[in-house]
Amino acid sequence: MDFNSWLLYFTITIVATASPGPGVMLAFTHGLRYGAKRTIATALGYVACTILMAIISAVGLGALLLASEAAFQTLKILGGIYLIYLGIRIWRSNTILLQNTFRSKDSGKVPLYKLFMQSFLVGAGNPKTIAFFVALFPQFINSKKPILLQFAILSGTEATCSFISLMSYALLAHRVRHWLDLPSISTLFNKITGSIFIGFGVTLATSKR
Repeated sequence: MDFNSWLLYFTITIVATASPGPGVMLAFTHGLRYGAKRTIATALGYVACTILMAIISAVGLGALLLASEAAFQTLKILGGIYLIYLGIRIWRSNTILLQNTFRSKDSGKVPLYKLFMQSFLVGAGNPKTIAFFVALFPQFINSKKPILLQFAILSGTEATCSFISLMSYALLAHRVRHWLDLPSISTLFNKITGSIFIGFGVTLATSKR
């Protein structure tokens, strides 16, 4: 995997982790209720679950790559199609309104391990994470180079981007609260994000290794 491939993967991951989802919603809510510092535990819980899912995906893909190059290429194409599908789903998704999340605040101190576990379980309850890794990893794995190192780089990049994204939502939660009453803002964000995923999917599905 060369630098340009990693840069493309990094760009896709940034878009993916910044897109509203269960992890983002939880980090946003915890940031409002418990503050940014305590939300670090939330972010770490979600990242820990993400890394676990990445490992599960990597083990399966590694075995597939060693068994059949043709099957791996087929999965690569299907992965591109999945990204297109995901982009269409995001484009057509309903407006996301978060204004209710900051109307109920909890002044009590919740143990950090509970925030961690809650976030971990939220991540574990989203099977699309594994599907996303299975779709994305084949696009950037070079079978002629050390596979384990490439998986480590891809997983580490995703974990870092995820942590930064979750903490950014937590830190900015109070500042953007008044904007969240505008459906047009959420709608525009969904369409831009969906278009990016569709573009990535078309490019990757039609590209050669």
